[in-house]
Amino acid sequence: MQNRTFLTPLGSWVAAALLCGTLLSLVNSISVVIGLNSINANISVLGAALFIANDLPNLAPVLAMVSGIGFTIAFTLANLLSRNLIARPMAYAACGAIAIFTAVAAMHPIFETTLLPAARGPIGFSFLVASGACGGFLYQHLTSRQL
Repeated sequence: MQNRTFLTPLGSWVAAALLCGTLLSLVNSISVVIGLNSINANISVLGAALFIANDLPNLAPVLAMVSGIGFTIAFTLANLLSRNLIARPMAYAACGAIAIFTAVAAMHPIFETTLLPAARGPIGFSFLVASGACGGFLYQHLTSRQL
């Protein structure tokens, strides 16, 4: 039996960035809807779904590019870490989370505002970082040795 990877590293990187960008967009949009409802905007379920559906094609590609840039550095580091120090799935998930943490945290000093409303609170920020971990885990899974 020959071992081969499921996808090339480049294809896996693209898939991870697209997943992360999509998750980041969804988390951000849901956070905005929750915030609006908390100030009595009374957004219906249909209204929320339409808002999220409108946000997704506009925000996800931009966030996927930001994720991809962060993942380039993060996955290189994860590759080095997984060789000697920690388990491969943990290395890629942790480095993906750190990449998004860094990107989101860097937005405030650069732009003097938090561009993603979800990042304004600890729960939303945690979900954004978890999106990075999901991207890292997906990359690791797609590039791991398969039958």
